[in-house]
Amino acid sequence: MPIDIKRFAIQRETPTMILKSIYLELGDPGLSAEYVYGFRKSNRFICNYLERECFKRLKYKTSGFARVVVSLTARPKAVYVNSCQVACVGIADRRDEYDHKTGEALTLYCIERLKEGLAELAVVQSIPDRELRSCLDSFVSGRFVNEWVHKKRKFVAQSIEATLFCSMNQDAFTLRLKVTFKRKVLFDEIILVTDPGELAFKYRFNEIELSGDMLAVVDKWSKPLKSICLSELLKAQAAGE
Repeated sequence: MPIDIKRFAIQRETPTMILKSIYLELGDPGLSAEYVYGFRKSNRFICNYLERECFKRLKYKTSGFARVVVSLTARPKAVYVNSCQVACVGIADRRDEYDHKTGEALTLYCIERLKEGLAELAVVQSIPDRELRSCLDSFVSGRFVNEWVHKKRKFVAQSIEATLFCSMNQDAFTLRLKVTFKRKVLFDEIILVTDPGELAFKYRFNEIELSGDMLAVVDKWSKPLKSICLSELLKAQAAGE
């Protein structure tokens, strides 16, 4: 009696995942690394905004992918999910338009290409398309501002409050440290500027620590990015009053 192989086949179920990230890329080979990186830098602050303001809030469950990559390519392929749990979306490359745009015009161009890619994906996969489009529209109406508070620490015994403010635009990521004593500003300066991409800044800072009169912004390995002496700042403040 022949064996029914189908009865013994292992059925692999598509895992349910949480949608966490999105990228807009140039998908054709042969382009210079500098050109490709320049395009990624020009739009990364848009994708970061989507991830923080929409993906993180919705925690949307997908069928087998946690990341979306929209690729501008001369020969778009049908939407597919690869082995790395990435939903790959190809849309027609219009590089002549990209090459002649800068500033706000370039940002609007990238937003429209993202919307185009998301529309393609929504045809074959369940995604929060309406919410994502609404988020992008809010980004435009808010004049492309992408700012957030990374960390706020209150040291009650010392009457000290320290806050890390992040800002990301087409050109750069900046990290600003503000320190107050009894609500009076002791320190308020930008302490880090990098390219606008998470790989450039993600591992540079994590926490705010206070040891004695030394306040430090440290990474997850406790290596200091910036240290300030509070007693010196307090003396300078007292002298200026």
